[in-house]
Amino acid sequence: MLSLALPAGAAGGAVKAGPGRVDAKAAAPASCEGASSSGWAWQTLVTPDSPVKVPEHFLGMHVSLHIPAWKRGGRGRIPPPTYPYGYVRTMKVEVDGLEERGFWSNIEFAPGKYDWRYMDAWMEATAGHPVIWLIFGMPGFYQLYPDEPTRWPSWHGIASPPNEAGHAALIRYMRAVKARYGERIAAFEAWGEPTFPWTAGATAYDDRWTPAWGKEHLPDAPQPFFSGSASDLANIVYTMKQADLGVPILASGFADQWKPDQHSVTRFLNAPVTLPGGSGRGGDHIDALSVHFYDYKRKPSELIDVIEGYRAKLAASDWPSLPMWLSEVGAGERGSFRANEPAAATALMRWAMLGAALGMQSTLFYGHVSPPDNVTSLGDPIRGENTIAALREAARLNGATICRAALLWDGRVSLSLAGGETLVR
Repeated sequence: MLSLALPAGAAGGAVKAGPGRVDAKAAAPASCEGASSSGWAWQTLVTPDSPVKVPEHFLGMHVSLHIPAWKRGGRGRIPPPTYPYGYVRTMKVEVDGLEERGFWSNIEFAPGKYDWRYMDAWMEATAGHPVIWLIFGMPGFYQLYPDEPTRWPSWHGIASPPNEAGHAALIRYMRAVKARYGERIAAFEAWGEPTFPWTAGATAYDDRWTPAWGKEHLPDAPQPFFSGSASDLANIVYTMKQADLGVPILASGFADQWKPDQHSVTRFLNAPVTLPGGSGRGGDHIDALSVHFYDYKRKPSELIDVIEGYRAKLAASDWPSLPMWLSEVGAGERGSFRANEPAAATALMRWAMLGAALGMQSTLFYGHVSPPDNVTSLGDPIRGENTIAALREAARLNGATICRAALLWDGRVSLSLAGGETLVR
């Protein structure tokens, strides 16, 4: 095929500067020499004038060890990954037939008393991989809004933010994690997929998803992942920052909140900290925005719109240069895959390539876990040959420098790497 890319700014938008891009003058001048494009470009994402350095551990995976006891084959061992990967995240940690062993509530069983046995086993099984430690699952004795329904029917109240005692306990808990696992801890992430009532405006910092609101506005799934307000979440990241552990604080795994009329991200970033002695806004106390992307339409290129949508919210809230991490990526329910479906491998490669080109600090697939989640989200990274081959190829992006990147007219993604390698998928 004729290799011809449109210049930056033509048909589909200009190259945008942002985190992840490197100063071309500071980089080795010859590193992108001879980098070529492939195919007719619809949207240019990277040019040699502004190359992107992909982090060393960029492509990661959610990894479980055993099938939950209540599923078929319960307590059976999940074979370990047979492909390279970088970061791991403490969501969906299934160990010895038990689920969500990484939740705070499943570690601190009484105030100040921790049970590390399951996480020790998981950390040993994922040795060598830096960990994004998720702060989620409030223990019952620290819940500000106790016993309210959550997305986990057996665990009421875990979506609650902490009460006053819980904030002090959060600092102790984070320090205990870091003391136990040391340099393995690459970042702490504050919560996952919080959503605030969409019936309120962008400055409604005190509104929260109560049981009554959920029943009225989302009767098919009335339980939240986070039952606090935007200021409650701002208080959490403020407290996390006070732990002073020298690793980034990420917030907050937002999902499907990137469009202009969706205000959860904006409300969190601008929400005032209301703790006694606290100060600033939510965005003042984080080092990166973490978001999730689930492909509901089998249209990987939508990731471009999603990332641009979140970056617009950051810019509008005075944090235009805040880095972004993709802490969950996979197929959504309406775009799910069958085992070893070839389309899964194609989608996986395009998600990875686009995430890298767009300057994300991580892309963590969801996940190498028990069925059916491992099949529907990724096409089975445990036994699916097509998916495994794609994961092996995608891992070559870790630590690479992208000289050119473009979304092609036919939906494929083209990347040219320093050293002359070109990937087109």
